[in-house]
Amino acid sequence: MSDIIQVTTHLGEIRGKTTNGVTQFLGIKYATLKNRLADAELVERRDGGVLDALKDGPTAISPLGGCDLELSAIQHTLPKKELTQSDVDCLNLNIAAPAGTPAHSKLPVFVFIHGGGLMIGANSWPQFDYERFVKLSIDNELPIVAVSINYRLGPYGFLTSDELRKAGYKANNGLRDQRVALEWVRRHIVDFGGDSENITVAGMSAGAASVTFHLDSETPLFKRAILMSGSRFFVQALPYDAHEENYRQAISALGLENATSDEKIKALLETPGQDLLAKLPPSVLTAPAVDGDMVPSTVTYAQVADRTSNIPKGKQWCRDLLIGDAQYDSNILAILMPHLKNECAGRLAKAVHSVFPTKQELATRILAGYGLTAETADDEAFPAVLNYLNDIFILAPTLTYTSGWEGHTNVYYFNEENPWEGPWQGKAGHILDVAYLFQNFRDYLTPAQQELAAAFAIDFFKFCHGIKPWPTVVDADIENGFTARVYGPSSEGETVAQVAQAYGGHSRRSREDYSFLENLYLTTLHAHGFHNMAPAMEKALHSVDYFQAQPTLLICRIVDVHEPFWKVCAVTVQVEGPLGTLGGTLHIRMFDRRFTKGMRLRHGCPNWCYAIESGYRQHGPLPVTPYGQPPEDPNVRSLNQREDDTQKAMTHSYRTELQAYDTLSDLQAGHIPKLLGTATMAWQVMNEMGRTIIGSCPGLILVPLDGMPLLKMNYILKRTWQFIFWDLVNIRQILQSRGLYTIDTTPRNIIIVPCHPWGLFKVVLHSLQLNDGPGETGASTTNTG
Repeated sequence: MSDIIQVTTHLGEIRGKTTNGVTQFLGIKYATLKNRLADAELVERRDGGVLDALKDGPTAISPLGGCDLELSAIQHTLPKKELTQSDVDCLNLNIAAPAGTPAHSKLPVFVFIHGGGLMIGANSWPQFDYERFVKLSIDNELPIVAVSINYRLGPYGFLTSDELRKAGYKANNGLRDQRVALEWVRRHIVDFGGDSENITVAGMSAGAASVTFHLDSETPLFKRAILMSGSRFFVQALPYDAHEENYRQAISALGLENATSDEKIKALLETPGQDLLAKLPPSVLTAPAVDGDMVPSTVTYAQVADRTSNIPKGKQWCRDLLIGDAQYDSNILAILMPHLKNECAGRLAKAVHSVFPTKQELATRILAGYGLTAETADDEAFPAVLNYLNDIFILAPTLTYTSGWEGHTNVYYFNEENPWEGPWQGKAGHILDVAYLFQNFRDYLTPAQQELAAAFAIDFFKFCHGIKPWPTVVDADIENGFTARVYGPSSEGETVAQVAQAYGGHSRRSREDYSFLENLYLTTLHAHGFHNMAPAMEKALHSVDYFQAQPTLLICRIVDVHEPFWKVCAVTVQVEGPLGTLGGTLHIRMFDRRFTKGMRLRHGCPNWCYAIESGYRQHGPLPVTPYGQPPEDPNVRSLNQREDDTQKAMTHSYRTELQAYDTLSDLQAGHIPKLLGTATMAWQVMNEMGRTIIGSCPGLILVPLDGMPLLKMNYILKRTWQFIFWDLVNIRQILQSRGLYTIDTTPRNIIIVPCHPWGLFKVVLHSLQLNDGPGETGASTTNTG
């Protein structure tokens, strides 16, 4: 039961709701926008009557399904709200405070910046709800006022060019939005019981990277900072010349190469939000720009690690730093880029040895530290390679900031294992720490796990109150280890521990020689297919012109879908390419258990039912409810009956919805990706038709990615313009037989068919120039676009 509460602020009367001793004010606008690319203008006054802050405000425009992607990484779901997106009304924040807190109570303020690669995320996603978090702070007599913010994402937050800047549109809108939100908090949080001089800003992943960019400010912005599994070394800023190429790609995708500046900007401002996202090619990056203002310059590990340097400037005004990671943060790389596993040991060995051409014994020692040689088999090597990448991109920056910080630094290691079914069960993966911190998955945890989650949050409350939750790091500790807090694993009887030696033992961390970081990170790993997620890779490869190739389209159509018989459906497929048309009939088992393994069944409804929500939204509801919510009718039908109904709905949906995007003109208009069929079908298309496609059209490669949701593909493609996805079913052998297979930086045509793990898949087309073999001139591709 919620009570409606009304408070008086400098912005007028604001109405919130109180539940469980916590009052929340939702969707408060902190800034306005004249248009989607304009500067955020701080809200300093408000006209009108009482402001209802009872529901979440619009989120920033981003690829649909982002919340599902993050929940899939956690491997457990939560009930979700119906949220709207907006390009100009998304700059809002949520506030949670102890109920009845008078103004000027001066409680510590906790501001959280969500992650999501600067492409997805929202303060209103269920995993970020603050009610239980703030209630726990009250129960432990460490009350806080908590704030979460929305900011512009993707091209709306980070697209820039000389043309845009001359027109008055600055770079780094997303970071500027965050900065304005912090200014709003400093001015107005006192009305909600917070202390404007005692603000802690926290961020996770890209949110943590954002915090490190704000630490570049010469003006004090907050008192304390918390970095969770991220920094500017994980999400690097790019120079203007890289963004100029980025902009050219965006304009080309909109068909505006010959347009005037005014026409280009008009299109960027007026193209419907999701349409603009769909039209932008994978080569359009989402990364901050080195603009001399929000991001004054690029920085190196050595500069940040040097306590005598003034980098970042924030260490002069930010008093305390809490920094840490999850033991297996690098699982996010495996989730987004499963192709990393292919020949991973050999490629990593080649990368490391290339860094030390005159110190091969050092390279061998580094690899041996992870139990690797060039010959280690993929299944055995991949976990070790992920550990290596975790050390390079997450742990090493943690040590770097710890080394260089002048104030008090507390380091934590989150080692609690994921308790839920899925590929990362038993691992302390990326984003899992957020699931524990905000207490929103508490009902699904064991008592020991609940104890750990509470202890994790309580330490954060202590930090916000200026209490040192464990001994801080001092300069002399860095080389020999230092005291750190360790959370988990509770399965081994360890909820919270304090280790006097931060390397080895219960810390589950190793101390390696990171002196090679600058070279290895920026110039080598990307050349061997590692960590394409980071914009630093694009920066390092910018000298290679990947943007001159003409696109080649492969059009895939569903010709007919027949009623399923005994859960097998016959689908007639037609594949149309520059060299002709191929066709065939595939017999598909509609719901192969491979694609639902690990999905939790709740209330008799498999979670994958949610994936077909759009299908039965059009054709009438089935007796199933989305995403495991309790059905309205308590007399739940059997799972087999529900599967049959689901199959019929999908078949019906195919016949109607698949007619929309089956022409070349539709593809040219930006309707890519295109809905095709079931996940199993992608596998069979590769098996039954892939060899013929490659044989007749050597510039095209069709690659199914088993279990890869579309959004993950969008994330990869938006952040990467040099990549090679290899097969799951012998495509490598096919390419080798044609002399096309090399692991190098040679650009080549790629067509990707990502599979949705809940039963749907879509096609993303991306094309680069193909070389017909090592050292040979590539076969020219036909431009059908």
